Amino acid sequence: MLLKEYEGKELLSKYGIASPIGFHAMNVDELVTAFQNIGSDAVIKPIGMKKRGKMGYIIFAKTSDEARAAGEKLFSIDGIKELIIEQKLDVENEVYVGIILDYSKRLPVLVLSSQGGVDIEEMADASPGKIKRVYISVLDGIDKQSLHSAVDSLRIDFDYSEEIERIALQLCKMFIENDAELLELNPLAITEDGRVAALDCLLAISDDALYRHPEFSALANERRTGTELEKQAAELGWSYLDMDGNIGILSSGAGITMAILDLLKLHGGKPANFLDTAQMGTEEVYKAFELMAKNKNAKVIFVNIFAGLNRCDLLAEGIKKYILEKKPSVPVIVRMIGNMEDEGFAILRSIGIEPIKELEPAVIKAVEIAQG
Repeated sequence: MLLKEYEGKELLSKYGIASPIGFHAMNVDELVTAFQNIGSDAVIKPIGMKKRGKMGYIIFAKTSDEARAAGEKLFSIDGIKELIIEQKLDVENEVYVGIILDYSKRLPVLVLSSQGGVDIEEMADASPGKIKRVYISVLDGIDKQSLHSAVDSLRIDFDYSEEIERIALQLCKMFIENDAELLELNPLAITEDGRVAALDCLLAISDDALYRHPEFSALANERRTGTELEKQAAELGWSYLDMDGNIGILSSGAGITMAILDLLKLHGGKPANFLDTAQMGTEEVYKAFELMAKNKNAKVIFVNIFAGLNRCDLLAEGIKKYILEKKPSVPVIVRMIGNMEDEGFAILRSIGIEPIKELEPAVIKAVEIAQG
């Protein structure tokens, strides 16, 4: 879950990291009111847009009329629905401080650069010597001596290096405590009057950890897009997509499900949905059938079970429970293979479903039923 810039900055303040006085605005009038509250030169920029500076979408305003003109211009651009307005700081220097996940080492890594406000990936290619990395232990945090050496090697003004080290330590704490996947201050500004402040903040929280952070989980629910069924599935932690066909798909694993979509197309069928059953058990399969039953376009439900970590018998029990309790009128085709498949076969046969081992024959049968 990607937080909006002002939300990230609100969290920064809780960790003692400063940012300019600012507000967000949903329309021009709110923007002008915010400018008047700032009472000085301001910078106005859209929220959630990459490369906005290069596109000319960051605008400076010295008066209310200039703020209004900036708002009218930006809100007229497709895709811009919310602006952030902040007090303009007199910047002397900019640095980059960020934390990302290094999946090859399975560790967070603090990334520092003496040059901020630029694309860090491009700098890594063009000037790798300007970037320093320090790995972070999720148990013990960052090694302070390694951090000090990294900051010192970037030759950042000594007067500010201690504050940048403090901010880096707080960012490490913020990253770990909030289960972040990305935390980036680009740029972190050093002002002419001796302050250090985050001019931008990019913060992404792991979706898998939202249950530990109800304050973020509530935001995620508010911002979910898609159909009502897609939203319901997301709340259950499932990958679900509504489609315009008539064959409901309940399949274990996104890769094999994509192959099923190809096979359906090959044989003249069209999917009514995509639903990944990975890591499901008996109750989850039952709930998945309840969800799919709400898609009234499906004339047949095609279930693909390739059991590795999960078990065919437990998944078959979920199917059995749903069919016996709900007595659906829509036919169910089950392709089943893997862990405990013999037991799963027996359970399905007890309710009149003959499971199929081979994928393509099962797909063909589902298409035939859907076509009447």
